[in-house]
Amino acid sequence: MKKRVIAILSLLLVLIMLPTAVFAEGKAEPNEAALDAYLRTAGYPGDVISSFEVEQKISLFNRKAVYLYHKSEVGSLLAEMPPAESEPGAGGITTLRSDDVNMDFFDSTLVASQVADPYSTIARVQFDYNWDWDLTNYNGRYHELNYHDVDKFGIAWSDGWDPEPESAVYSYRYYGSNGSIYRNESIGMINDYDSFDQGEGIGWEIELVESFSDHQRSYGTYRHKGWGQVTAVIDHDGSGGTGSSSAVGTYFHHHIGANEGTLQYQGGAVPTVGITYSWQYSQSDGSAGEQWFWTKN
Repeated sequence: MKKRVIAILSLLLVLIMLPTAVFAEGKAEPNEAALDAYLRTAGYPGDVISSFEVEQKISLFNRKAVYLYHKSEVGSLLAEMPPAESEPGAGGITTLRSDDVNMDFFDSTLVASQVADPYSTIARVQFDYNWDWDLTNYNGRYHELNYHDVDKFGIAWSDGWDPEPESAVYSYRYYGSNGSIYRNESIGMINDYDSFDQGEGIGWEIELVESFSDHQRSYGTYRHKGWGQVTAVIDHDGSGGTGSSSAVGTYFHHHIGANEGTLQYQGGAVPTVGITYSWQYSQSDGSAGEQWFWTKN
């Protein structure tokens, strides 16, 4: 009898705890290893997965995304050098291609992913543009960077995909050092954008941090890293066939002058992102990549 009572009490305890356990399991986010496993299954190459921040991985996982295309660029941003180490250019600032001096490295990756949509005649693509500017040590010290107003970056695409501005988010993390002590901070993930053109593209602005403090010491920044994300949609015939498109991502660093540029998006067969007052900006390569294919279902 005693054993029977204990068994009944144990069963009641399991029944009481089960809903709580199921609820907790339903609410829990997968860990990063599980996110990476999903992305590999969905076709994402390893170097693309490693370029994503965890927030981007969660977004792709939750939206049942599948890999369509990516393009990466390395060492393609115009950089300033201290006048003592080179001849001064216009306005007393010397500018050289970063890959010419092998001094600092600006890496970027643009990724297109098709995400689930409840309507059979609408295709939905998520664009992720990640950039990483590491100001490497040059002649025993970190490369000096001019900080003017705000930098801008944007994505443009072909074939009239319409951006959903409310889906646009961006983030920025900066890395600093004080002697042998290192620290990094982030502005978090912000739901906003700088400008967009329907059927053409969208862009963001970011103010690079020159130095920061943790209330104990100050840090000079040596690395800047960020990303922008947006969803774009297009109508199709629901045939189950494939469509093809192209896209490009470009970063603009404001290195001279006092005029803030406006991003300009150009769709068409070869999409581009430009900026007004372009002579005041250094820009990444920004050449459009190959066509990528999406499904009409």
